[in-house]
Amino acid sequence: MKSDLIGPAFWDDVEARHLPSVLWLYDELRRSGHRTADLRRFDAVASYSGLDVDSLRALGIEAHHVPNAFDPTFDSPGLPSDEVVFVGARYPNRERLLEMLHQNGVKVHAYGRDWSHHPLDRLRTWQLRRPAIPAGRDVARGTGYQLMAGATATLNVHNDQDGFTMRTFEAAGVGALQLIDRADVKDLYEPSARSSYSAPMRSS
Repeated sequence: MKSDLIGPAFWDDVEARHLPSVLWLYDELRRSGHRTADLRRFDAVASYSGLDVDSLRALGIEAHHVPNAFDPTFDSPGLPSDEVVFVGARYPNRERLLEMLHQNGVKVHAYGRDWSHHPLDRLRTWQLRRPAIPAGRDVARGTGYQLMAGATATLNVHNDQDGFTMRTFEAAGVGALQLIDRADVKDLYEPSARSSYSAPMRSS
């Protein structure tokens, strides 16, 4: 949850009860409402942003780098397609890339309320304009995994981010071919390698 939206009374109560507290930040600090004084209240702070971890440590705050991850308990057999898929929010850089691929004859398909041509999605996002590319509505997480796993490739395009998106780990986790725009992914994975994933056995 967005902990910067929780009022100070909650954290006062946590302190009064002497409860251990660790905060994990899944977005950059510059996009949150956290103040330095608030962050000092936690026993430790973790962040998906290595740059933020360095900044917090410089302030004397115990901070640890904890990237996003993939949930391997999902059984995600691929949904075969000959498309390059993107599942996620529509930002200008992502839109430009998908439109360029589409205009050059690459089969693409985007999923999410910001891409969908459905009238309800246009209304609830207050955006009547949509890029002229094939698109679908929001999909559940498990379905998103299946779409990535079965596609020709899945795009992982970052915006103004230091940390890696969830898609970085999800695509690798389901064995998808991931096209990523970050050379520093080599710190996490071996570039050019395609992983093989099999769902864990479930007890009956």
